[in-house]
Amino acid sequence: MNFNEAFQSRPGFGIGVATTISGFLVVAGDFAYLTASESSQEQAILIVAPWLADTALQNGVPVSVGSMHLFSGPATVTGYLAQSGLGLVPLALHTVSSISFIDHDGQQHVLRA
Repeated sequence: MNFNEAFQSRPGFGIGVATTISGFLVVAGDFAYLTASESSQEQAILIVAPWLADTALQNGVPVSVGSMHLFSGPATVTGYLAQSGLGLVPLALHTVSSISFIDHDGQQHVLRA
């Protein structure tokens, strides 16, 4: 599913559906979110994967230096779509099973819980 389809309510899309969404992933120590692209900050999907930062560090994903986030880059995230209850980030992907992530050096990493 592309990023913008997650915000539609057609059958087969949306809340409660196991899905894979591609976008631009930003990971901080305690939270992560997915946007349509690096320059797009209008809509975001919260990534509920408390294991993500630690798993990325353990797998040698290079850390971003001089910013507030640890990692960022193009990614594909697989999980279940839900309403987050947060106004600025209305959707969340929870029960995340895998994240395919490309770091700033162009290396691909597949992270699993």
